[in-house]
Amino acid sequence: MEKMSAALCNPLEFAPAQFLVFGENVAPLIYYSHLPIILLSIILGSFIFIKNRHALANQILFFTVVAFALWVFLDSIFWASNRSDVIMLVWSLIVLIEPLIYIGCLYLAHVLINNKDMEFGKKMVLALLYLPFIIFVPTHFTLSAFDTSSCLAEEGPIALYYSYIVEAMVTLWIIAFSLVQYRQSRSKQERQKILLLLLGIILFLVAFAWGNITGSFTDNWELGQYGLFGMPIFIGFLVYSIVKFKTFDIKLVGSFALVSAVAVLNFALIFLRDISTFRGVTLITFVFTIIFGIFLIRSVLREIKLREKMTKLAIDLEIANNDLHRLDIAKSDFISIASHQLRTPLSTIKGYISMVQEGTFGPLSPKLKDPLHKVYLSNERLITLVSDLLDLSRMERGKMQYDFRLVKLSEVAQSIVNDFKIVAKAKKMEIHYRRGHGSDEVNGDANKLRQVVLNLIDNAFKYTASGSVTVLLAGHGKNINLAVTDTGVGLDEAEIRALFQKFSRGAEQGRSHTEGLGLGLYVARLIAEAHGGELLVSSPGKGKGSTFTLTLPIAS
Repeated sequence: MEKMSAALCNPLEFAPAQFLVFGENVAPLIYYSHLPIILLSIILGSFIFIKNRHALANQILFFTVVAFALWVFLDSIFWASNRSDVIMLVWSLIVLIEPLIYIGCLYLAHVLINNKDMEFGKKMVLALLYLPFIIFVPTHFTLSAFDTSSCLAEEGPIALYYSYIVEAMVTLWIIAFSLVQYRQSRSKQERQKILLLLLGIILFLVAFAWGNITGSFTDNWELGQYGLFGMPIFIGFLVYSIVKFKTFDIKLVGSFALVSAVAVLNFALIFLRDISTFRGVTLITFVFTIIFGIFLIRSVLREIKLREKMTKLAIDLEIANNDLHRLDIAKSDFISIASHQLRTPLSTIKGYISMVQEGTFGPLSPKLKDPLHKVYLSNERLITLVSDLLDLSRMERGKMQYDFRLVKLSEVAQSIVNDFKIVAKAKKMEIHYRRGHGSDEVNGDANKLRQVVLNLIDNAFKYTASGSVTVLLAGHGKNINLAVTDTGVGLDEAEIRALFQKFSRGAEQGRSHTEGLGLGLYVARLIAEAHGGELLVSSPGKGKGSTFTLTLPIAS
């Protein structure tokens, strides 16, 4: 044996390498097992990484396949070069990179199966296992000497034993972890996903390790090259996993990778000259194409059937939607007609009750004053309900008419606040009105805006047993906000989400006031939107009051 030097091994038998990887000493099989694998690894890893570079699983896969591609590239240099210094350098780097491929596969399995990052303690264990490689790779414990007659280095304990111990431990770790997760999983689809990933990773690692072990202990490195075909196997299982289980949420990569694999493998046949080798690799390519082609075709067929079902469901849904639309129009027409028919007699009843209360038809008995007042209030509620229904039907049919003019929102708000001072006094509450600086003119329908503000303040008093109601009018950029804040029952998040829908009221509101239909806020929101504004609500929670805010654009 000779110590490492920059000597040429067998300089008379083959010329120096061209472009690092092309040389006379390279067996034809090497081009087939190396060059396509490098391309496939980079294509698959880059494609997945670009699709979602922030996803941890995508980052790990990219790291793993790039590490593998670098390993294969260095191995290609090892085969083509006849320089001892180059061979010793790339051999050392190969020993350094090889465990990272195993660690990357373990990390990938953890993230894909658990859908979360690996625990810190496990990462530390892997770091400690890898640390000796960093320390001892530049020493004779990894490569102790070089034989120029065979162009091979003599491997030390790190390369010959420790590396295989670590790789075996990591492989067993992957198997044990996957099987435990498989047994704990209750979902059939999740079990299939775990089994498929485990099978692909283990076949890849076993094939990869078999090639290295064969070369290290038998010096038959050409035979060991068949182990690199484990990468297409891994890619195949990964592709099928992507298509079937959406492992990386990108279906296109499945078809893309499989077609790329077949194209690159077939292109590599150009480099084969020996007929026996040609037949062997052609058989491998054929088997690979058939197996994973069947898997992909089955996935595509399932996708086609699913699309057919979705198309049928879409047609059925469209028919049902048209029927519902016709029913909705019929409902709106009925509500409109019914509201018109009810409005006139209710107004007549209101008029006669007022006349009776005023004594138009003679003195009113004291016993009748209270019952008649209750009848008057009930009639008022009916008129309000009918008005809401009539407004709703008009809005839904697009027939709501607005008389847009310049309106001072402060005058509308001040007028309504003054009206509610009597209500506040009767309930022993306070009502406050504050106005900020700036223009308060909006382009709108004064009556409709009054209806919105009246609804907000009325609701505030209805659902506030004690305390106060505050009306704040303030400019906010190009908009003006009218906020009505109470100290009442408050709202939770579920009630807030449903509050502006038709026939919807808060739970406490429904129990406290049963005479409404839950249309007031819905109609108010539609009016606000018709004015180019919006109506929002916020609440700190139950029992902590609420704030309703009407936002309108200031007239330019």
